[in-house]
Amino acid sequence: MNYNESTAINFSSLKHMDTSPLEYKSKLDKPKKQTAAMLQGSAFHCATLEPSLYPKRYMTKELYNDLESKHSVGPVILKDEVYQSVCDMVDSLTLAGFDLGNYCMVEDPIYWTDEVTGLECKGRPDAVRCADGLDELKSISSTYLNPRKFCSHYYDMHWHAQMAFYYDGLKANGYDVSRCTCWAVVQTEPYDVIEWDIPHNVIEDGRREYRKWLIDLKQCIKTNTWLGRSKGERYTLIRPAYLNKALSITSKYEEGWVDD
Repeated sequence: MNYNESTAINFSSLKHMDTSPLEYKSKLDKPKKQTAAMLQGSAFHCATLEPSLYPKRYMTKELYNDLESKHSVGPVILKDEVYQSVCDMVDSLTLAGFDLGNYCMVEDPIYWTDEVTGLECKGRPDAVRCADGLDELKSISSTYLNPRKFCSHYYDMHWHAQMAFYYDGLKANGYDVSRCTCWAVVQTEPYDVIEWDIPHNVIEDGRREYRKWLIDLKQCIKTNTWLGRSKGERYTLIRPAYLNKALSITSKYEEGWVDD
């Protein structure tokens, strides 16, 4: 089965249900263009998990111009500094102990039927350890080296739901997944690396989130109804907190409560 041609639900599309069914449908019909950060992240994944393909899929302008033969579908052209940073990120990850030799699956497609909704799902987990675990790679800004900020960012990006989605997919395919790990690599010098253990309660949080999306999605498919964020409800505007403070100060001046 060709992964891209499969109509099964993948996480990259499913996560848009967090915004609204309308957002999901829109992104499904017209995929979002990659930002510079997303492009660097994709290049980093390729360089780490498919190192033999990286020089063919990604090049600098100079490297491409030096090719003796050009193909009709050329590689993605990266800026020199981005290309080098990707290589440096891979080196840092290797020094931190990441080794492709530890894995029996690397970005291999898996397919399964969700046991609650009956919807067909698919995924391509980053790396599955031959012994016992699922490892995911994330490229981050230096801001998220702070553990508290990274934990919040992990949830904000729905990475916990993605991990749970792949975890359940692997289980459905008969894989023993007893340990989940996130390798976080900073995109800028000195390309610091932190290895995070993902505990079971975080997987449970992620499962609740992605399952809600699947349940809502099943209803949308059944009724062919794709509501926006408001889901047809009216909102009531709430005065911003900063304005409440400003109005309070203004009121004191108007009443003559002026400090000496």
